[in-house]
Amino acid sequence: IVSPKTGNEKGVVVLTAMTGDAGFSYRRDKLAIPLAKAGYVSLLPISPFMGKRKPENQFKTRCATVSDYVLHSFGSTFEGTKLVEWARKTYPGKPIGVSGVSVGGTFSIMSGMFDIGDLAIIAYIPGNSASAILNFPFDATKIGTKKKLRETLAQNTLNIFAETVDEVTKNNERRVVAKVINARQDVICPLRDVPSIKEAIENINGNVSVELKTIPGGHIQSIGKAEKLLVPEIIEALEMLGTEM
Repeated sequence: IVSPKTGNEKGVVVLTAMTGDAGFSYRRDKLAIPLAKAGYVSLLPISPFMGKRKPENQFKTRCATVSDYVLHSFGSTFEGTKLVEWARKTYPGKPIGVSGVSVGGTFSIMSGMFDIGDLAIIAYIPGNSASAILNFPFDATKIGTKKKLRETLAQNTLNIFAETVDEVTKNNERRVVAKVINARQDVICPLRDVPSIKEAIENINGNVSVELKTIPGGHIQSIGKAEKLLVPEIIEALEMLGTEM
């Protein structure tokens, strides 16, 4: 937890982890500390199977099996939702958000889908399915396994996920302020995914607004510019949600 030194918090954001994020340093230094200086609290979860939560037989941040990867993905999603709930109880009356970079942005959208309260969702260079993670090294023993997994995951887009979640999170009174920022030259989470990401967020129950923004550059370059480009978007989304509360 990274909080403003002066207290009097303006809002709270859960910063979900991106691919291979085994610690706190990137999110703390690039996102949480600048947010704290602006008066906002950040919650930084470590994803299942990463960092101190890594099984002994796992090589670095590479999930050893397909089932481990699925648990990592959905664990990141549900833990993000539970942290949003905790923040809402711990900081009553403050605007709450969830945000992430790359697949962390995808997890932030998924976490927001399972929530039932007012929420800001700020997804930075997200993909429309978890298949994007397989562009990175993956400890699958057979090339065919990796190919089949990518094909399977690519079919399970955020739209399908939203339709499923819709049955268990009915709250037509909630307010959702969403921002999706994608990079123009991104080949990992390409711009062609953006319309379906927008549609998936719009399918969330409640009064939902979605703003799309395109930034120059590619995926890795955009990760390096998150402090400059993502932090202001988080602040603006929380302020917008706070004005409506």
